[in-house]
Amino acid sequence: MRSRYLAFPLIMALTSIGGCTTLDAIAAVASPTGSVASVAPAAMNTAKKALTTSHALHEAAADALTIAAQSGVCHGVCAGTAKTYLNQSEAYLVAADKLVALGDAPGIQAKIGAANSLVAQVETLIGSK
Repeated sequence: MRSRYLAFPLIMALTSIGGCTTLDAIAAVASPTGSVASVAPAAMNTAKKALTTSHALHEAAADALTIAAQSGVCHGVCAGTAKTYLNQSEAYLVAADKLVALGDAPGIQAKIGAANSLVAQVETLIGSK
């Protein structure tokens, strides 16, 4: 029962960032009325905001896992698997951080999607216990 209370903030965070930021970025890039010079900065700003949110989501998942491990809700294989997912998520976020310098908004969004998917798997592990 306790794990549901730990996982709830994670569920809410996942729901709140869902696909909206990705759709906003796609809409900004696909806008037929904007020039490349005006659309690219908007897409990058959206990608940067989504990346910041994804980093916060990752941190929240790490905190939730720590609490779940300390309380005995998720230990052993559960904790090991969740830690692996978090490590992979972090690798995607680090790669996305590097893409910011290149101005690769679609690449950033792809890395964010992969990272958030792994964080959702962590939430599922914690919530299933």
